Amino acid sequence: MKKKRELTIEESAHRERLRDVYNGIFIVTVFVWVLNFALGGLASLVSPHLNYYIATTFTVLAKSIATALPFLVFRKLCRDPLSPVFTETPRSEHPVVRCIFGCLATAGLTLASMGLMAWLLSFLEGNGVHTNVVPPSLGNTGMETVFYIILSSVLYSFSYEIAFRGIAIRAMGQENRLGAVFVSGIAYALSDGDPYGIVVRLSIGFLLGWFYLRIRSVWCCMVLQAASQVIVSLWWVFLQNREFTAYINFLILSGLVLGVAAAFFLFYPRRDPDPQTTPNSIALKEVFSSFGIYLMVAMVAFNMLIFTFSTDPDPHDPLLQPMEEEDKTPPLQFDQDE
Repeated sequence: MKKKRELTIEESAHRERLRDVYNGIFIVTVFVWVLNFALGGLASLVSPHLNYYIATTFTVLAKSIATALPFLVFRKLCRDPLSPVFTETPRSEHPVVRCIFGCLATAGLTLASMGLMAWLLSFLEGNGVHTNVVPPSLGNTGMETVFYIILSSVLYSFSYEIAFRGIAIRAMGQENRLGAVFVSGIAYALSDGDPYGIVVRLSIGFLLGWFYLRIRSVWCCMVLQAASQVIVSLWWVFLQNREFTAYINFLILSGLVLGVAAAFFLFYPRRDPDPQTTPNSIALKEVFSSFGIYLMVAMVAFNMLIFTFSTDPDPHDPLLQPMEEEDKTPPLQFDQDE
């Protein structure tokens, strides 16, 4: 029988640190859920009493603060300065070209993900599984729609990239790059219970993680995130047109081709990887041995089963609405002529 190799003190310390950081990232993401529920609830209470522009600002700002604030506290508890996240010089010789390819990659993958999720939800509806997916409030005029697209793209890009790339990946990257990308990508995808959000963030989260490790610029990642946010908003705008749904299959295929092709050139040519202290196999093992990932998955599954999916008839279905019967006198009303 092969004897198991005993770990050195240094190897044990690295494994414990990885496990603690992994659990910390997932637990912080749980606090994102809690804070998003609290601040989002407050914003929804005051929004009906405000005009569209102020109400939208409150709603988008509440979600942005709920995303970034727990990670800022986590960074403070780790006693790491925040300034290097913003001041680090990009490592690429052509950061603008990389950002262009990155925008094409994230836009294409986002488009394909939105189309795939729309097809899946339509399939579920046809089989009796109803979904409660609420689109964002895009306003009633063109100016209101443009305002929402610009505001959400700027604030969401800033908060998401500061949290999941600038703080989360920097806390794990020196130990193991693959584990850092995987953990930050999963936490990023599961930071919201929206089905569209989960699928989109799964498709671009790992790409953004590797891009950050390649470029080391959170500002470039914000540009890529903004491209994805714009596509998400435009999707909801065009989805109001029924003719748009006829092209979903074409959009899925074209988005996949564009996203994969641009992602290939995004990381070409390959660069020598930075040194890391923990092998990939050990780092991934520590991910699945941490309780945080199972807590996150269980929370998302519970939320979606309770609040998103249902096999009960849709109460808003017009075919299920009661119809008034003709030539019937309403109760407690009398016709004097009769």
